[in-house]
Amino acid sequence: MENFQNLLQSVEITWFQIALAFLILIVTYFLNQIMLKFSLYLYQQQVFVIRKLRFWIPLVRIILWGGGIFFSIKVLHPPAELIFALVTSAGVAIGLAAQELVKYIFGAIIIWSDKIYQEGDRITIGEVEGIVQSIGLRSTKVWAYDDTIIVVPNSQLLNTIVYNSNSGDSAEQILVDLYLSLDVDSDKAAQLAKLAAISSDLVEPNKPVSVLVSDYLDGRTAMTRIRLKVYVRNVLYEKRLASEVSTRAKRLFRQNNLYQTSTTNNKADSENSNAISNASDSNNVSG
Repeated sequence: MENFQNLLQSVEITWFQIALAFLILIVTYFLNQIMLKFSLYLYQQQVFVIRKLRFWIPLVRIILWGGGIFFSIKVLHPPAELIFALVTSAGVAIGLAAQELVKYIFGAIIIWSDKIYQEGDRITIGEVEGIVQSIGLRSTKVWAYDDTIIVVPNSQLLNTIVYNSNSGDSAEQILVDLYLSLDVDSDKAAQLAKLAAISSDLVEPNKPVSVLVSDYLDGRTAMTRIRLKVYVRNVLYEKRLASEVSTRAKRLFRQNNLYQTSTTNNKADSENSNAISNASDSNNVSG
């Protein structure tokens, strides 16, 4: 204890050094915020090379924080004996804290090295579903569709299945289900449904639009299900595209007298009212 006090007394740190170290940390923080904003900007771009560049943003942010902490310590220039004494005196606490920190950092390394997901990807982790906003050393921030930010610890990735819908691509496949009566002209309905999809400016023009027709049984009611497989050009517009396609298709169905007034068709119309919520993803599973 006496040696530790002697080490503290021997340290000569000026207020200028403290202010400079603090300034370095502040600059590091704002640089990381700029990188985060830059990443979100890149995410909104449609150029393939730019989308690939976004993959390196989390690594750059980690390097920035590491460099900021390193140069702050170098500016203060504490003796090695003092650092060793501080680490030794707080060994138990640091050890316990380091266990969790190592899990977080290990999870971040796995995310980056295995390319599980990157900023801008649409993912599902357990009950969390949304778009990756940022990837840090400790956690991943996910933007949910109700405009809330969900913080997911990176350590959770070690024993959780992760669903990634677009894997670094801005475009994402979504499914939109539409329901009609069993005796409907399915060929005409499929043509109208496809027309409703391709007429939207939110559809990725370089991806195919597929239409699948099948029978669907809801309880005792048999219906025809028209399933659209369409790619939205940006995952941010997923729900908007599903809404547009569903609304436009229903309008075309009515204009072409594909809806009837029978009980079966009223049931189909009710199912179509929930088509937006039935818009789902064809996901790639990793974990």
